[in-house]
Amino acid sequence: MFYYRVKKYIGAYLAILGGADTVVFGGDIGENAPDLFTLEEATHLLERGALRLNWAGHKLRQKKMILTVIGSYQLEEVLKASLRQAGRDIPHSVVYMQEPGKFRAPRSNGERIWAHILGESAGLLSLPREKLLTAEELDALDGRASPEGVIL
Repeated sequence: MFYYRVKKYIGAYLAILGGADTVVFGGDIGENAPDLFTLEEATHLLERGALRLNWAGHKLRQKKMILTVIGSYQLEEVLKASLRQAGRDIPHSVVYMQEPGKFRAPRSNGERIWAHILGESAGLLSLPREKLLTAEELDALDGRASPEGVIL
């Protein structure tokens, strides 16, 4: 609930100000949030705008696909899909590209659905979707069951 209120207030301030280039938090806000990037990775990302996340991929030298993502919300979903692919021993890499200066919530639930990434990955790899998704996830993804609590 706390993070929802923070997002709400920041969104209100950004609307009043017409945007912002940087938002800085003080105190212990974000203290328990994961640091996804090392200083070296963050510097590379800022300088070049994109970064291959070696720690997120699986068997990089044998990769059959590259999961490329733009934006922080999408990164969270791709990391979920990457974990599933690694668990199924599917070689892949993950590339993160910065989203141009936006501070926003997801546009729709579609931006949050990691299961779509896995479904498309299976098709590209000529694998049955069942190799990457459970029966319950497939039912939710295909509209035979509610996605709430399953893939959302």
